[in-house]
Amino acid sequence: MAERGEIRATIYGATDVGRVREHNEDNLLVADLTAGKKGGHATAISAEMGERGFLLAVADGMGGAASGEIASATAVKSLFDMFAGREIRENAVPEDITRSLEASIRKANEEIFTRGQTESEHRGMGTTMTAAFVVADRAYLLRRGKLVQVTKDQSLISQLIEDGTLTEEEAEKLGGRNIILQALGVEADVKVASKSVELLEGDLLLLCSDGLSGMVHDPEIEEVLLAEEDLTRAASTLIEKANGAGGRDNITAVLARFTGKGLRPPLKPLEGDARVGSEAGASGYVAPEVPEEKRSPVVPIVLGAAALGVLGLALLLFLGGSGDVTFVFPAPNGEVVLRPEGGEATITVLAGPALSVTKDIPTGSYVLDAKLPNHQPVTGLPLKVARGDSRIEVPLLPLPGRIELTSAAPWVSVVIRSAAGRPWRQEETFAAPGTRSVAGVPAGKLVLEVGREGFASAEIPIELGPGEVLPVTLSDLREIRGRLAVRCGVPDAEVTVVDSRGQNVGGGRTGADGSVTLSVRTGSSHAVEVKSARHRPGRATGVVVGPDEPAAVEVTMVPLFGAIRVFGPAGSSVKLLAGGATRGFREIRDEAGAEYDGLEPGSYRVVLTREDGRTEEKDIDVKPAETMEVRFTE
Repeated sequence: MAERGEIRATIYGATDVGRVREHNEDNLLVADLTAGKKGGHATAISAEMGERGFLLAVADGMGGAASGEIASATAVKSLFDMFAGREIRENAVPEDITRSLEASIRKANEEIFTRGQTESEHRGMGTTMTAAFVVADRAYLLRRGKLVQVTKDQSLISQLIEDGTLTEEEAEKLGGRNIILQALGVEADVKVASKSVELLEGDLLLLCSDGLSGMVHDPEIEEVLLAEEDLTRAASTLIEKANGAGGRDNITAVLARFTGKGLRPPLKPLEGDARVGSEAGASGYVAPEVPEEKRSPVVPIVLGAAALGVLGLALLLFLGGSGDVTFVFPAPNGEVVLRPEGGEATITVLAGPALSVTKDIPTGSYVLDAKLPNHQPVTGLPLKVARGDSRIEVPLLPLPGRIELTSAAPWVSVVIRSAAGRPWRQEETFAAPGTRSVAGVPAGKLVLEVGREGFASAEIPIELGPGEVLPVTLSDLREIRGRLAVRCGVPDAEVTVVDSRGQNVGGGRTGADGSVTLSVRTGSSHAVEVKSARHRPGRATGVVVGPDEPAAVEVTMVPLFGAIRVFGPAGSSVKLLAGGATRGFREIRDEAGAEYDGLEPGSYRVVLTREDGRTEEKDIDVKPAETMEVRFTE
């Protein structure tokens, strides 16, 4: 095993919208897992190999506009989240890494598949993905129909030519000997094929979308990579060439160069008769002999294929021939019509009670239409048929139904969710008693989650048929009550507790000590209102009442003020006393008398002094918000 620090990686990734597309549906990932650094467009990394290694990916979205972008972004994010969190053992074998990558890709496939089914505007979206994982003594690469060039001698398309799978002419149409085309039948799960290839000193890895490989021939790509040492400039030049050739698709490239004494020396070309009959004859290169002490630090690359298809349709591509395609329907008596892109006669596939039918279909690109009784039809779905056997889950959904909900109580919330199958949920709220119609509900088994603040929630299982109108009366909920201690310091005050919507949830009157403990409906934001004839109304808000520990709140009460008007002989003076203290002097000038206002309710003494010096006194009780009169005779 190579010692850490003996292998160095220089990595750069870039993407461009191209000259024709309005949106960029490509996404890329460049991550140093050891350093915890990751990025997308224009991210550069130059670092020694750490124990967690590097994770690279290019995803080419499909589905149009935001859908393709969402699919590719979900793919690279899910791959990073899943794979970066996995522990890779020091003595891990290729099978361990492959299983981890497969699990990560399945998770990405599941997320895209689910979103495509639950969001009609993104139905049919998907993505291809090329991913590479490189760790201290292993590098693992997974790809789906994209150009991956380690070095020229590491071409795998030569292997296909040697096996008789492709002709030289077909290889040239695919872009040359450095293109590796992998394809998988895609269902709800993702199957990954892998192969180990040795990585040598100075190898350059290119991951790209077909916006590059489809526009720039392999010799031109190789020329750029050989001529340009700086990976940033190399990526920029490749993108410029793709745009110069028409830029018909989004263009993305991730370049990674590996150097260091932890790697074996680079390959050297075979000469003369050595090329004939050699295992390396297809590429014309062979690795040099390795000293015994250097035989362990080999760096394999595992090559695989993965397509992330949202609706479970296999997007496959081979050259020529036909394939047996098994169409699987969700219910009996379905029909599929395939319309070739070339405009030839359509192909119709009918399924009876068996729910599936297998048909020999010529390879190529098609548009798929499907229909089924009591199900929503599907039209215009792109499909590529490959040579060999494949399986397609026809993405037909039952016709939605409608639920008529009736509630006898106000402020009841209802969450309607699917009990099985594809995720679906919708929330409705009743501000007042009544009936509400909920359309577009997927047929099948459902659960109604009924809730209301201060009441125990309930679940109601129902089953809705395709196109059915189902009336449902919401059951009464059990009230949950708690205890609330209110203190205001005013005896016989009226206390009312209301919830956040102003509904009365409890109340009572304070005792002689100015407090009361009430049984009230529980809630997260109650208001306590206190009223007294001698005080201004008091209020406390944001009171939380739970079913367990009693809650407590104190409300401040401000007394209402009263007034006194004194009538008597003109020229007399008036003094007001309260509790023995003087509260002020006034003079009676005319028949309007003298007034004291802003007085707290309670007992007062009024002292009148006439002009001749005689005095008189009278006691009076001031009442809240009232003007009390005191009259002295002339």
